[in-house]
Amino acid sequence: MEDWRSRLISSLRNANKNDQLIQEIEKTIGGNQQLNVDPALHISLFQAYVNARSMQDLHRKFAELQSMIVPQRSLWEDMIIASQDQNITTALKGLSQMIEADVEPSEYLWLSFIDLYIQRNSLDAAIVFLNQHLPRKFHPGAAPFGKVIHALGRAERFHEQMRLFDLGKQSGVPVDIKTWTIMISSSGRARNIPRMLRILDLMKRENIQMDSAAWTAVISAIRHSKVPIDVEAYIQEALTTVIPEEPLWNSIIQLEFILKNSQRAQEIFSQMQRSQTKPSLRTYNILLSGFSKNFQLEDMLKFFQEIKSENLIPDEFTYTTVVHALSNANHPATRSIIDEARAAFGVQKDTPFSRTIEKAQESLVVPT
Repeated sequence: MEDWRSRLISSLRNANKNDQLIQEIEKTIGGNQQLNVDPALHISLFQAYVNARSMQDLHRKFAELQSMIVPQRSLWEDMIIASQDQNITTALKGLSQMIEADVEPSEYLWLSFIDLYIQRNSLDAAIVFLNQHLPRKFHPGAAPFGKVIHALGRAERFHEQMRLFDLGKQSGVPVDIKTWTIMISSSGRARNIPRMLRILDLMKRENIQMDSAAWTAVISAIRHSKVPIDVEAYIQEALTTVIPEEPLWNSIIQLEFILKNSQRAQEIFSQMQRSQTKPSLRTYNILLSGFSKNFQLEDMLKFFQEIKSENLIPDEFTYTTVVHALSNANHPATRSIIDEARAAFGVQKDTPFSRTIEKAQESLVVPT
């Protein structure tokens, strides 16, 4: 190829002038029989067709390349991903041909199909896709598998989620801790504690290291347990086997309040304060809500004042919780907290906060 033409093609490619690039390469290949068999030029033209999403041309050029070279994975995947935008059936056919050619798809390609199905709200199609490919020699890995597991959990399709999870395990898909955590969390949302216990047993047998998020899912699930379970044993294991992050501390405190263990909730909070994790407003709101529901108003007020001493700013939930509890008990601090809430958030209409404040204000009016 003439040096000037080589430089021109290079400059057009670098400048992303795709239409001109296609014209120049086609002219170069068509005008020189020797260059017509140069795979590098054909690959450049194929990639230009990919960028242009010129489907007929890129498929024709890919077929030509197959007669000249053994296409590498990147060429297969460029062709398949370009096809996805136009015709999913054509893309699936390309994937099948790639696998038949004994070329292993990358995690990125598997994920591109799953993302496409989920974006199109075609979760059923994503499940069919995984069911077809998981048992095969080349199959999706942890990321695309976990994405469908997560989507099934969000859709509360827990039975299908468990079936797919079992198929993935049988097929040798490596399950990352995020996917294990999703399975634990889904068990809790399904109120299926035996399923959660089975998953924990699997994790132990496979030496899967729990992290703070996984333990948070366990503690949150235990709240729904209707079978005898040693709650404190799980809490102690969680606190001693990982460095707890704030969501784990919060879940444990919340669970203790649900179990009517207010003193234990305060002990966990004190342990949290001594740890590396500084309590946030979310933690304090859990404390206030717990004390409110257990009618421990003085403890609630103590922690309400502590919020401000820790330079945290109470939010609407904070004031709604405190005002509601105080007004129901005709507590003498009700008026001052109402005034404080109004000063902080002003007058709003038809919100949980405004309705609570208005109702509490009305309860302060003494009938004449």
